[in-house]
Amino acid sequence: RSALAGLGSGLLFLAPAAFADSWFDWRPWHGGDRAFNQVATFANYTNRDDRNDETVSEIVASTKDGRTLVYTDAASGAVGFVDITRASRPRGLGVFDLGDGAEPTSVDVLANHFALVAVNTSDDFVDVSGELVVLDVASQQMIGSMPLGGQPDSLKISPDMRYVAIAIENERDEEICVGGSNNGIEVPEDDDDAAAACLSGGGQVGVIPQTIDGIGNPAGYLAIIDLVHPSSPASWTQRNVDLTGLDGCFAAEDPEPEFVDINDDNMAVVSLQENNCVAIVDLATGSVERSFSAGTVSLTDIDATEDDVMC
Repeated sequence: RSALAGLGSGLLFLAPAAFADSWFDWRPWHGGDRAFNQVATFANYTNRDDRNDETVSEIVASTKDGRTLVYTDAASGAVGFVDITRASRPRGLGVFDLGDGAEPTSVDVLANHFALVAVNTSDDFVDVSGELVVLDVASQQMIGSMPLGGQPDSLKISPDMRYVAIAIENERDEEICVGGSNNGIEVPEDDDDAAAACLSGGGQVGVIPQTIDGIGNPAGYLAIIDLVHPSSPASWTQRNVDLTGLDGCFAAEDPEPEFVDINDDNMAVVSLQENNCVAIVDLATGSVERSFSAGTVSLTDIDATEDDVMC
């Protein structure tokens, strides 16, 4: 019914111009005017009891009937619900707080019933953990969860509702020295001396691979959840796909998957952002069908040195 975007502390609702006055018209949009019109704005802080809480709308999904939105709010560790039965007048339905230390990273909705939320519960970059939390959309209560074994990022449900693909990112520490004589030392963002010591010792700050000795941050992977009985989360099972050593990837021994999407053939496209590559995974077999580099460009006159000095 609409295209929508999460913007900081609120949600902005957009609809194709051709459908602005015919909200329930499901005909394909083939008009020449490809502009979008703003339908409404929802301030997500109004969805909380304490309106002084910091809020962030990041990932947004909708029920298949287009009547309810579900969004992640990592700042407050919560998942929010919005009624858009009347799109021009969105109505907050409240939030589900995931608890202390829980960071929702992505959400998708299974039909009209379950919100599937990827939640990061990691203590640090080495001791990584996360879980898949299943919320009932109608009651906004948790009905189940399962551990994922690592720190998740993007989550996507397959169009036929047979699989869930979750990018287990196990993100990298951007404030650590990698390689050289000072391998593994902390390099706080504003500590110029530590950064200089890292560089002078032959290392680099925050790069991959970080699976090496002295750092030991675990590699990422793709988790596949088999929805054995979609209506029964207790029946769901997990398979993991090894993404190490892929062709075309920078630092292939240390994959860091970021985003995932799935086509109608249950082929998942996984972006490995820090590795500058893309992998295609067959969800049915759990095999990597192919991988390739995202390419390179040549740039000049850019500030490529992290020294707080502008070029």
